[in-house]
Amino acid sequence: MKKYILIAIFAFLLQASYAQNTYPWPQTGNVGIGTTNPNNKVDVNGGITTRDVSYINGVKFNTVNTYYRQVQAEGYNLNIKSGDGSSALVLPYTNTDYAHFQNYGLVVDGNVGIGTTTPDAKLSVKGAIHTQEVKVDMNNWGDYVFKPDYHLTSLSAVKNYVDQHHHLPEIPSAQEIEKNGANLGELVKLQMKKIEELTLYLIEKDKKQKQLEARLAKLEKLSAKGRK
Repeated sequence: MKKYILIAIFAFLLQASYAQNTYPWPQTGNVGIGTTNPNNKVDVNGGITTRDVSYINGVKFNTVNTYYRQVQAEGYNLNIKSGDGSSALVLPYTNTDYAHFQNYGLVVDGNVGIGTTTPDAKLSVKGAIHTQEVKVDMNNWGDYVFKPDYHLTSLSAVKNYVDQHHHLPEIPSAQEIEKNGANLGELVKLQMKKIEELTLYLIEKDKKQKQLEARLAKLEKLSAKGRK
């Protein structure tokens, strides 16, 4: 009799071992691996290695800054959210590919490349950038040209330089720009300096013109007296 009971138990265990999610165990409560106080359906105190994951929904990180990640095979969607539920990063792969950030930044060591695998700056983009505003930090702005001790190069000296080099002093040549690109912050600063120098040239020209007009008016007045 004992023999038959053992055979029956063995058959039951064998059937249960091959039942794939037909009779999930346990049906209620949590399962812990490496912990006696599981906080989720499966709570593993240690690392997990897997070869294939097609769908993960709701992976939470128990840190000070809690993040929520959702990964779906359908559409190759990666969605990272903050603790309050707002999206921090969305990376879908569909017919209308896009990636956007909302209210958060992305911290990455090294350089980030968009459209390139060899970024040579903190952010390298191979292609167009559409933005509403660009702010560049810089110093040594060109207002120093308005100081009394600033030496303004004469226009004749500027002409000689342009005739020889075919570009303005301090401004990169076309060959330099084509080879090395343009540092927009530095270029805007130099252009502003040239605009301010141009303003000084115009002020000086206006001053000389008024002096000539005054002399001409004086000569015309003397000439009119002589004719009388």
